[in-house]
Amino acid sequence: MPQVLPKGDRQRCACAGSREAPPVQAVVRPIPIRHLHKSVYKGDKVISHRHKFVLLMVPKVARTSLLTLLTQTHVDIFAGEPEGYKMHLAPVLEGPLFKDYFKFAVVRNPWGRAVSCWLSKVRAPDERVARLIEPYPGLHPGMPFDAFVDWLASDHGRDELADRHWVSQHRFLVNSEGRLAVDFVGRYERLQADFDLVCDRLGLPRTEIPTLNTRDTYRGFTERYSQDENHSYYLDWLTPRTAGLLAERYRTDIEMFGYSCPLLDAAAPARVA
Repeated sequence: MPQVLPKGDRQRCACAGSREAPPVQAVVRPIPIRHLHKSVYKGDKVISHRHKFVLLMVPKVARTSLLTLLTQTHVDIFAGEPEGYKMHLAPVLEGPLFKDYFKFAVVRNPWGRAVSCWLSKVRAPDERVARLIEPYPGLHPGMPFDAFVDWLASDHGRDELADRHWVSQHRFLVNSEGRLAVDFVGRYERLQADFDLVCDRLGLPRTEIPTLNTRDTYRGFTERYSQDENHSYYLDWLTPRTAGLLAERYRTDIEMFGYSCPLLDAAAPARVA
C-alpha cells in the first residue's frame, strides 16, 4: 500500500504497481530554480495555515477537482487558500516559512498526461486555448497526436521552453538541488485512495473528491473513456514509436514516479498496431 512519508523523510514517494512504496530516484539532474521556465516556478498551490499543509498542483492532474474540494466545497474542513501564481515555488519547497508544513502532490502516468494535454489543448482547442499554443513554433491547433508527440520530442518541446501543461511533472516538486522536496506523492490513477491517506495523516475526515473537468468533456470524446476505471484509455492513441518517444521525453518522471507503458513491455501484447 502507498504510504504517507514520515516527517523529514523525503526520499520515498507512493508509487503505483506495488503494494509497498519502492524507493525512488530522489536525486535528478540539478535544476536551479532561477533556470526554470516561468510557468513552472510559479506553479498553482493550495495552502492551509490552519492544518499546516501545502498541495502542489501539477497541471493536467485532477487540478480542478482538488482545487474545488479544498478551497470551495469543503473549505470549512480543509481551510485551503488558493495561491495560484502569487508565490514562487522556491520559498514553499525550501524556505523556512513552510518547513513544518506537510507537502503533497499528485502525479499522473506521463503517457496518459500527454494524451490528455493533446485532447484538451491541441486537438480542437477553443479560441482562448488556441492563443496559449500560438507562441510555440511548430505547434498548431488540430495537429495529429503523432505529430504532437514528435514536437514534444523536438528541441521546441523541451522542458526549458515548455508550457506548464506539458512540462515534466517533477519540475513542480524538486528543490534547487534537483531533489524531491515533498512529503507524499499520490497518483491520479488511485486519486481517492491516496487522498484518504493524506486526510489520515492530517487528522482530517476522509472526503470524496468531486469528478470535475473529466475526459468526457473533451470534444468528440465518447462516454466509454470517462468510465475507464483502469485509466488505460491513452493506449488507443499510442503506437510503439510514439510511446518510445514519450518515454525518452519524460524519462525523469517515469523513473522518479515508477510508471510504465504496456506498449514498451515486451511481455505485453501491443494494443495498437
